[in-house]
Amino acid sequence: MPIKKSVYLFTEEESMYCMNCGTHNADTNRFCLQCGKPLMATPVSLQEPSRGGWIPPGAPATMPRSPQRRFPWLWFISGGLIVVALLCVGGYLLARQWLRLGTNEAVKLMPADTMMMMSLSPGPLQVSRLQNLAPLSGVLGAVMGETGAAPMDLGAQSLDIDFARDIQPWIGLEAVAGIVDTGAGEPALVAAVASRSSRESAAFLKKVRTQMEGSGAVFEEERYSGILVVYKTSGDSSDQLAYAEVNRFVIAATSLDGLHALIDAAQGKQTALPKNSTYQRMMKELSGNRFGYLYADWATIRKMGGSEELDRLAGDMLQAVGAALVLENDGLRLDYVMLVNPDSIPDAWRVAMEMAANPNKVTAALPEDTLVMYSGQKLRLLFDQIADVAGLADVGGESLMTQIERSLGINLEQDLFGWADGEYALALISDPDSEGPLGILQMPANLLLLIETKDDRVAERGMQNIADALTREGGSQFNEEKIGGVTFHTITDPYQATTIGYGLVNHFVVIGTSHQVLREVATAADQSLARDDAFRNFISRLPARNSGYVYMNVELLVDTVYEQMPEYAQKDFDASTRPYLKSVRAIGLANQQPGGKDVQRGSMFLLLARNVDP
Repeated sequence: MPIKKSVYLFTEEESMYCMNCGTHNADTNRFCLQCGKPLMATPVSLQEPSRGGWIPPGAPATMPRSPQRRFPWLWFISGGLIVVALLCVGGYLLARQWLRLGTNEAVKLMPADTMMMMSLSPGPLQVSRLQNLAPLSGVLGAVMGETGAAPMDLGAQSLDIDFARDIQPWIGLEAVAGIVDTGAGEPALVAAVASRSSRESAAFLKKVRTQMEGSGAVFEEERYSGILVVYKTSGDSSDQLAYAEVNRFVIAATSLDGLHALIDAAQGKQTALPKNSTYQRMMKELSGNRFGYLYADWATIRKMGGSEELDRLAGDMLQAVGAALVLENDGLRLDYVMLVNPDSIPDAWRVAMEMAANPNKVTAALPEDTLVMYSGQKLRLLFDQIADVAGLADVGGESLMTQIERSLGINLEQDLFGWADGEYALALISDPDSEGPLGILQMPANLLLLIETKDDRVAERGMQNIADALTREGGSQFNEEKIGGVTFHTITDPYQATTIGYGLVNHFVVIGTSHQVLREVATAADQSLARDDAFRNFISRLPARNSGYVYMNVELLVDTVYEQMPEYAQKDFDASTRPYLKSVRAIGLANQQPGGKDVQRGSMFLLLARNVDP
């Protein structure tokens, strides 16, 4: 009778070898098929020939191994991981519905002809970065204080509302506010906020109504499409309020017609904004990882508030504007998009949109203490764009360029635009001595204009012609002098209060309004803006291929102005202004280049200081 498996192990085929002749037998045989001797199970020690154990004659050199033991704890770990994954997915889906996290549901309340709208619908990653907004609380508080737009002020009535007690228990993370066309002649301001608890939000609205009625307001109620609507009947047309709750959103408007428009859109009785083709196109262009976004329908705005100024600003060229707000670890980025009508783009704007990206070499020529800077390429394009926007492209049958040429006696195309075919930058440079024209305004900074040229000789001749024209007009002569090892042509008035000079530095025509500014440009090679770590970190957040920069070093600008203040003014500044500015380091933007035929993109970035108490 075979020995039990708990004592002796059998092979994987459940077989035995005869101890007498080594013949292979099934484990069900009691006697060997070859020699007839009784069979016995092979001991474990006989299955390990490597240890010198006995191997039956005719048996394989390596005995098959027995089945290995299983590891039950692997099933527990695998099961635990699956449970955690399901909880995470379920928690995310629950958060989307409960908090309206990243659902973009609020926009479904907005009518298709919404003029302008701002939506907050943050995704999970953006919610985790909400704490980055803490340093801005001082700035936002100052803005609210200056405008009187505190959240708990409705009309002229100040309400006794506590956010933690009255709002936090029900408010979700999605909200929308905008301007809609009610068809009644005047647009209405509307807003919607997600509610996590109808009971809590109803209690909040009741408290608001009670307090307003205590101050003399009169409210009435109605049923509109099955929704209970509360609206204010007292006061003039500029002090109206209507509110309701629909689809788990608390909605409010400055007119009853505006509230009706939101309810109609929510119930499908009026086309909602998500079905607007322009809005759909805009949402495809905007970044999906965002905290919120802004949308403006330029055609609707022009229709409602058409004016000569709006037509001059963009006319038929602009269709819509959008921007996505993205929270980053050390700042806020605004990715903006402009949808344009290719058939209505002025020539100067079309050329600018189709140009290759700016090399941005000019930043290596600017000093590192640049306070404000605007850069681009091809000065003629900037001139034509400004003339278009200002309505000066053709005045009285005579172009702006012709008027300037006639008044100064120069040829702008030959003396300036002909050689100014590279980059340019207009900058404000820190200058504590303030000997330039801004010194008269007690501004510790002066102006600097850099224009790249590919032919220094042509540029020198053109600047000489312009200098001669200025001399004829003003009577003062330009004199040569060495500043920072570079020859400049300067004019200084008799009172030594104003200096204007120009010269050539590394293929850039440099025009400055003080000796200090010209000296900094002449020696900026080792201490240029392009080498400044803060500036390099800043521009890394903007499109790498761009048409130039708009940049403001807020931190340095504030410090520069502060150092020129008398002591009493510094104390007042520290108490009333600095708390609102200390969190902001820099701000700037850049357009992506080249742009598309019907779209222009870009980004604006607000760099915040870290570890600053709000």
